[in-house]
Amino acid sequence: MKRSSSSAAASRRCQVGCLFAGLALIAGASAAEPLPPEQRAGLERVALARARAALLDTLNGLPAGGRETVGTLIGRDVRLDRAWRLWVRTRPVFGGYRLFSDQTCDADVRAAPDEVLTALLQIADEVSPAIVEPTVRKRLKAAAGDWPLCYGTGTAERKDVANVRKPAGWADVSIEGIEVTRRAASADAIRALLGSTATIKVTNARQLSDLVEHSVSVRDAFRVRLAEGAKVEVRFAADQVATATAEIRLADLIRVTMAIHEDLLANEPVFGARDFSEMVMIHGSAERVVRATGIATPPASAITHPTYSRVELDRPAWAARKLTATGTFTPEDGPSQPLEQALARDVARLHGIDSLREQVLELPLGGSATVAALIDLRPELKDDIVTGLHAARPVRTTVGPRDGAVTVTLELPLERLWWIVRRGMDRVDVFPTDAPAPVIPQPATAEEE
Repeated sequence: MKRSSSSAAASRRCQVGCLFAGLALIAGASAAEPLPPEQRAGLERVALARARAALLDTLNGLPAGGRETVGTLIGRDVRLDRAWRLWVRTRPVFGGYRLFSDQTCDADVRAAPDEVLTALLQIADEVSPAIVEPTVRKRLKAAAGDWPLCYGTGTAERKDVANVRKPAGWADVSIEGIEVTRRAASADAIRALLGSTATIKVTNARQLSDLVEHSVSVRDAFRVRLAEGAKVEVRFAADQVATATAEIRLADLIRVTMAIHEDLLANEPVFGARDFSEMVMIHGSAERVVRATGIATPPASAITHPTYSRVELDRPAWAARKLTATGTFTPEDGPSQPLEQALARDVARLHGIDSLREQVLELPLGGSATVAALIDLRPELKDDIVTGLHAARPVRTTVGPRDGAVTVTLELPLERLWWIVRRGMDRVDVFPTDAPAPVIPQPATAEEE
């Protein structure tokens, strides 16, 4: 006899609980000492910001038709590039934050092909329609059919939030570099504000661009006056992008416009006094504020790098690869409602994670040693390995049309797993066997001096 939908749902919830319990069996070590809330929040903020930066690099590398990529396409117009970066920086965290016992934190963000295409076309229509003209749009839509589900991962550690003199995430940028970035972001915001003010109507038939674009000297004068009269606020995001917001009241903009008009165009007036009065009437209030956003990144010369980097001679080949697993769950009642489908996807994903767990435990560490053997010797690593398993990314989900079977394909990057297991291995610094022993200078004697 067929069970009721409520009992079937209870059965599914039981299976979810059993799977969670199974995954927790390899845990059991004592939890790491919790971080203060402000430090944890800082780590999460930096990890998320770096994940967004990694996602931006991935999206910019997507093909856009012909020999062009998304990055080269949006790079044709600084306004389009600015708006695109700002959109990517709004992507939310996917799957929650992963905090490890060494007080590092990972975060993921993702973007589906359809939402990437929709955002690109919408931004182009609003900011720079000439760039994505019909032929380019057609090529872009065709290329988007082959785009994968894109992910970005970011990692943060305590040193990224420990320096009180620098913004979170800017620990490796010099103080001078931070100041240079502040000025560059402010200048970009003024350029963006100039573009925004140019589209403001002076009369019903004419825009301020008729004056701004009259000559190079007029445009330069506007840029200088806006820099003097606008209020600019700069924020340093954790992905090492400075975001500046520039704003100016309409009343102040009218005064700037009238002053430039009188100083530079007294002999060839573009607008009259009546036009500026009409400008206030059109926009309703002289207190209206015009805003624009600018961004900047620190110059490469301002980022400090360690003089020497450690070479890991024992790094296994699998540390640079990904594991793949598939989890499947078939509802007893066949295709079901959206809520039940979401639960079925969760169960299928947990089945996939359990399959990944088995593969992880069998990974070799040299000789006959495996990750499972290391965990037996170093049980304090168990919690971190469980946390690392939940970095598994769903890359494809299918639903059977007849039985409602949900199949989820997962990928697990293994670099974080290597970072975890190497903490349980003894580190030995060695010299090549055929290299001469290092010469250690001795202090000079009195006679030698």
